[in-house]
Amino acid sequence: MAYSKSYATKLYLVALTTAVVLNVAMNWVLGEGAGSFLFGLAFVVWMTIKTFYYNEHFAATICCCEPIPPIEPADAPPPVLPSNTSQAPAVKKSERLYYLDNLKVFLTMLVIVHHITCTFVGVGWFWGFNGAKMTTDNKVKNVGFWLLTANQSYFMCMFFFISGYFTPTSFDRKGKFGFLKDKFKRLGIPYVVMCFMIYPVVMISSLLIIEDVMSPDSTFSLGDVWFYCLIPNPTVLWFTGWLCIFNTVYASVDHSEPYVMACPKPFFFLFVYTPPLFILNLVLMLCGLGTFFFMPISWGSLPFDVLCFFGGCVAKRNKWLESDTPGGLLEIMSNTWTRVWTFGIFILACVGCLVFYLLEGYNYFMSLLAAYIMIGLAFFVQLDFFRRHFNWTGRWSKILAESAYTAYIIHPLFVNFWSWIFLKTYEASSGTDDIVFIGTNLTSTTEFTAPDSQEWLFGGWICASVEAVVSTWFLAHRIREIPGFKKVL
Repeated sequence: MAYSKSYATKLYLVALTTAVVLNVAMNWVLGEGAGSFLFGLAFVVWMTIKTFYYNEHFAATICCCEPIPPIEPADAPPPVLPSNTSQAPAVKKSERLYYLDNLKVFLTMLVIVHHITCTFVGVGWFWGFNGAKMTTDNKVKNVGFWLLTANQSYFMCMFFFISGYFTPTSFDRKGKFGFLKDKFKRLGIPYVVMCFMIYPVVMISSLLIIEDVMSPDSTFSLGDVWFYCLIPNPTVLWFTGWLCIFNTVYASVDHSEPYVMACPKPFFFLFVYTPPLFILNLVLMLCGLGTFFFMPISWGSLPFDVLCFFGGCVAKRNKWLESDTPGGLLEIMSNTWTRVWTFGIFILACVGCLVFYLLEGYNYFMSLLAAYIMIGLAFFVQLDFFRRHFNWTGRWSKILAESAYTAYIIHPLFVNFWSWIFLKTYEASSGTDDIVFIGTNLTSTTEFTAPDSQEWLFGGWICASVEAVVSTWFLAHRIREIPGFKKVL
């Protein structure tokens, strides 16, 4: 059943609002995180059922057996073929936007560095260290929080936009059932595998790292947190779960009449689209939502993720990114004044936030201002920059682009490994053995106050980031070479 666009918009907004309110209410009534836990568990069950529904022969998908052909609905109209194929009008082939592939590679690398940073500043990951309070002396923590603020403001939004951009073409080519079958194969199977296989490994490795580096007098006990491993969690693949939601919504809407819309200009987007969504995003953060169907509610999250995915769909339908589109992104950003002020304000927000953090430490209102500007302008800055400088392909860029999705899936293992390598190296070189974890807190309260500790942290942060990116991509490329795995990855 296909809903009209207006009816579907109202229906899904009501459903989304109801789910958010129920989640928050359950958090307040049952205790902090209770609603998020129950909603998350229900979502894992839904994803598992849908994945097996669309991929009945799970083994046939993983192995190199012949895939089952998609079953189209009985009322699907037959394709209309021209009576004289020799006189059929030539269809203009869409230009290949290589810069979107390269942008996707960059964003995936940024995700890996982001999670390495989380361990080095003690927030946002399974475990962490450097859990001291924010001070101007702890430069690593200040720079790390700046990077986390900047990344969180826009990088997942861009992932959703790129995914949305390729959605209409896939839907038109495969039909509703074939479209959803493909999505729940490429997105659902990794989601289920992460929940029930990779997540326990990542969680156990995190606990073993803590046990390995903690001091003998620490009160941390593995017995206090063993149950973490038994609760299914998609961790970083909350992203693919939400893509399955968005794709299911897209497939249930009537697309017989195209949605016509001009590409918004940076000034309009920053001061018209962004303010109401940013306020809504802030309200969700302040009301204690925490996570929503495993989506972390932070800067640039739920409202902007919804906007960017469906914005990507609209961009494809209206050819915003193609070179010959009047009023498209290329025409907008070809205006020198538009480019200067868009890039100038974006860079000023990034640099200004970093300088402030280094001089004064973390500040919530500075973070608020910087996040607002970066959310509002990142779409235009990134797409224009990569189109101008990275719209090319080659052997290595193709390998990186093809392996980016697999790298995204497996990178938590390497984040844990290289962060642990740094801690062991630091302990061996400095002679210290006092990394302290208190109770069931998975973030160390240790303050790195030694004279050279900041240099160690900066060096380790850079080395761990580079090593994690390189090793993750190397294994991702090898995994895709296993027979049958390219069908999913």
